[in-house]
Amino acid sequence: MNLIAERKHPQRLEHVDSLRGFALFGILLVNMLAFQYGMYGFKTLSPGTADTGDGAGLLLIEWLFQGSFYPVFSILFGFGGALMFKRAAKEAKPFYLIYARRLFILLLIGAAHLYLLWDGDILLTYALTGFVFTAFLAAQAKTILIWIVSLALFIILPALGGDPGMNEAKLFADYIEAEQHILAEGTYREVLDLRISGDPYEKAGISQLAAMSSFIFMLGQILFLFLIGCYIAKKEWMHNLQTYRNIWQTIFWTALPAGLLLKGMMVFTAGWDYAGYMIGGPLLGLGWIAAFNLNYFRFARTGLNRGLAAVGKTALTNYLGQSFFMTSVFYGYGLGLFGNLGILPGILLVAVLFIMQMIISTHWLNYFTLGPMEWLWRSGTYMRIVPIRRQ
Repeated sequence: MNLIAERKHPQRLEHVDSLRGFALFGILLVNMLAFQYGMYGFKTLSPGTADTGDGAGLLLIEWLFQGSFYPVFSILFGFGGALMFKRAAKEAKPFYLIYARRLFILLLIGAAHLYLLWDGDILLTYALTGFVFTAFLAAQAKTILIWIVSLALFIILPALGGDPGMNEAKLFADYIEAEQHILAEGTYREVLDLRISGDPYEKAGISQLAAMSSFIFMLGQILFLFLIGCYIAKKEWMHNLQTYRNIWQTIFWTALPAGLLLKGMMVFTAGWDYAGYMIGGPLLGLGWIAAFNLNYFRFARTGLNRGLAAVGKTALTNYLGQSFFMTSVFYGYGLGLFGNLGILPGILLVAVLFIMQMIISTHWLNYFTLGPMEWLWRSGTYMRIVPIRRQ
């Protein structure tokens, strides 16, 4: 998300907005599988069991996008938080109370999104992790780097004793069957009941302690990604892409190949799920960031870049809009295409929806300075009605 200070701020980093928009496209492409087959149901999909076209589409999504674009979004969240802290300190403005209100409002938006619209929400997790992340914002870059390395070891260690990943398709088989039936044919009330009372871990016989441990581990990975973004902000590597081109080239030639290799071993072989997703995913995400930054000036003046930047500036509105649109298309209380559209048509639907979002967001920003949800978020943060119309 784009965390910024008051209306008057230093020149905006337009390429960061474009990168955020690019990340939102990748997230939508991955989420399409969960919208169409269920949050746990899509884990039963396999390139080898689908027809040729859908199998190829699934393979590319799992290899290049799955687990690699939410790290990009998470890194940018941490980057934005560090920028807001730096600007507040430079202008001698209060920060912590304002930032806490910002996170609390995001928590409320995330909870509403999770229970009322779609159970694949990430905003609630961001808000909860953000409260912990706040404690690191005043630290020096060297301290941040030490924590990044420590959390990286925390994430990597489970993989050293063999792949600890579990076969979720088998483990949650009973829940998947119930989930797919309700999402395909249920009313909105029945889908809501599933989100509120349905517990896949309980149905699979997994203890609440184990479920909580899994959740805490996920928070640790999100914090790890936030801190990477914070470190990049403190080193100002995103502030001048030409000055730090060598840094981004180094990241590109190390993180991208390593991420592709680990993700490829996950997709093309057995027993690498944990390493591919938890380690390869963030590495590939860093590689995507580096690739984007290195090539940004080649398309900076194109309509594509303007569209990506517009989506990035209104990321919260567009993220929620994607959930509303896709659940309306796939769920039984909408058009009822759950499980029936297919992966290749699903990819086409994602492309059409995202192009629509780029056009609408660009047009909206011609008249307004913020997206609707960004306006609500910021007005709540500062506890006053923030002007939204362009002068």
